[in-house]
Amino acid sequence: MRLTEALFGVFKRRGFGGPRFHFVKHIPGKITTGKHRIVPEVTPKFKMDLWKKLAIEEKTMMYLSQPYLTTEEEKHMPKEFIRCRLRTYKEAPRIQRRPLKSLFAADLLSHINVAREWEE
Repeated sequence: MRLTEALFGVFKRRGFGGPRFHFVKHIPGKITTGKHRIVPEVTPKFKMDLWKKLAIEEKTMMYLSQPYLTTEEEKHMPKEFIRCRLRTYKEAPRIQRRPLKSLFAADLLSHINVAREWEE
């Protein structure tokens, strides 16, 4: 049955009134998961793309494994340059904020009692 569906397309069964089967252009549901999933064929283009991605990843790992400065070069770096760089981060501008004013429910709801009359 699966071979027939693959060769002639996917057919869907209809109810009592109409024809027994009608042609459906795609398989319903997720075709990449499940018991009857469709696994893509491995082609030479797919292999080449994979090799290119692996080469890029290998080059990236090579650059990450080699630091820009070695520890010996870092020791000879001028101390003032390091202090200047650290100073810029410490002296970043900070916004001074005023404390919020105290609010009470009576202040917020005072406009409601303007036209209120009490019976005496």
